[in-house]
Amino acid sequence: MRPTMQLLKSGRSAWKGPYFVAFPNLREAIANHQAIKTKARSCTILPNFVGVRFMVHNGRDYLPVLVTQDMVGHKLGEFSHTKKKFNPKCVTRHLSSSAASNWYAGRQRISKVIIPVLRYLCFGLASVYSINYVSFMLIQKV
Repeated sequence: MRPTMQLLKSGRSAWKGPYFVAFPNLREAIANHQAIKTKARSCTILPNFVGVRFMVHNGRDYLPVLVTQDMVGHKLGEFSHTKKKFNPKCVTRHLSSSAASNWYAGRQRISKVIIPVLRYLCFGLASVYSINYVSFMLIQKV
């Protein structure tokens, strides 16, 4: 019996055929719509597995995998991920009260220097481009 070309897309030799595990309760699972628990992640999905629900072990628990026609030729482990998606948390600052006050004081010093400079520049631009007085006052409130 020669395996189909769809099953040969893995790195295994053609004369060996696809690697699969003989599930003794496959017919019962198809008839009763039961899930088959397995730890065989390297088992190749065959065409007669279509429509069967497997519970594939990912190292911690069993994840459900419903086999469709597109999965034929792949391995069961490809559809049961072993690692969680990385979800970055918000970075929080752990400042002591003195460090927080120093940080805030530094911010105040910067704002005392920069805001008058911005007002001076905006006034100069207002006179050059003849911006009306109301829009200049809106800029000045910043």
